[in-house]
Amino acid sequence: FQGAEKIRQIAAAIHLEKFETDVWARFPLRICVSERDANLMRNRCGTSKVVVADNGVDAESIPYRRPSGRPRVLLVGALDYLPNEDAAYFLLGDIMPLVWEEIPEFQVAIAGRSMPSSLIRAAAGEPRILLYDTPEEIEPLARNCFASVVPLRMGSGTRLKILEAAARGLPVVTTSKGCEGLRSEIIEHLVVADTPDAISIELCRLWRDEQTRLRFSENARRVAEKLYHWPLVLKPVEEALCELVGP
Repeated sequence: FQGAEKIRQIAAAIHLEKFETDVWARFPLRICVSERDANLMRNRCGTSKVVVADNGVDAESIPYRRPSGRPRVLLVGALDYLPNEDAAYFLLGDIMPLVWEEIPEFQVAIAGRSMPSSLIRAAAGEPRILLYDTPEEIEPLARNCFASVVPLRMGSGTRLKILEAAARGLPVVTTSKGCEGLRSEIIEHLVVADTPDAISIELCRLWRDEQTRLRFSENARRVAEKLYHWPLVLKPVEEALCELVGP
């Protein structure tokens, strides 16, 4: 069964790649959200222009707050999207047991749409796991957390959840996959770790060191304002569109 499923996945990936390449060639301008994606487009379909427009945040409307003083981290994401669902199970099953060995009172809040019943069952009876299915606002949840955790192991593009956390002043602990596609200027102000042991160590270290939390918080917010505010992000798109339509 596993062999057949693997063959099906490979066939689907080949079909998707051909479809993408065929579609890309039809347009004189293509817009993507990371330089990695742009290079992929250029290598597979050299015709027409490719413009990179990073994901962005409305830094003016997102209030900056100092990280909370309680041992709680926040994971945000649409849970009907496989990479986010996998990240939630990775966090609960592999990372948090190691954290709880060091800090038993540590809490994790998971917020997103389409909360799977299997995740609800996994959290049942564990008061340190807080689930928020399709919350109206993230801000009240973020206010009670000292950091955001993004333990992605798959997926592509750039992570809006990291940019929003940075704009809020939430320090971010993420995997290399989680921050893939982001600029080096903001990655240097994230805590990057990939194994359960390393992630758990960084979460515990960040919680115990208030000055480090504050430094990551302030620096990430500054970079979000400087590089990822929407008017700045969309300027290359506006210029490319004007060039396309002419004077």
